[in-house]
Amino acid sequence: MKKIVLFSLLACFAFVLQAQEDEKLEKPKDIKVAEFDDFKNSAFNIYEKSEHYKQMSDGEEGLNAEDVIGAKKLKNDLVTLNEKAEDLLKKAKSLTPKTKSPAAVKNTNSSIKALDKAKENMDYVFSNMNVEDEDFEEDGE
Repeated sequence: MKKIVLFSLLACFAFVLQAQEDEKLEKPKDIKVAEFDDFKNSAFNIYEKSEHYKQMSDGEEGLNAEDVIGAKKLKNDLVTLNEKAEDLLKKAKSLTPKTKSPAAVKNTNSSIKALDKAKENMDYVFSNMNVEDEDFEEDGE
């Protein structure tokens, strides 16, 4: 009896973890502060493109040369935007008017979550292609 209960709990736990992992992130509404809305829009655009590249890499044909170039550019954009995240979160906490601060913090955190998921997606894409992180620095030189 204990084994059945334990197995059932483990199965439920595994299902919940898988459901959270596969959950598509939702883009929050604009807060009408350009700096935060632009960051959010950029982060979610990167996230959506990373989902696209992940689906393509799982497909039978995989990524073509043009897709690989686009994926490398996306990875570089992701790194650049991720560098701005911490400063923007600090700004969100001290935003005036104070009534916009909670929404700015929430949107920035959602954007960071989208960037983290995009990084996971891109790591997955490039691991399927056996491309090293150093290759991301190439800007068409």
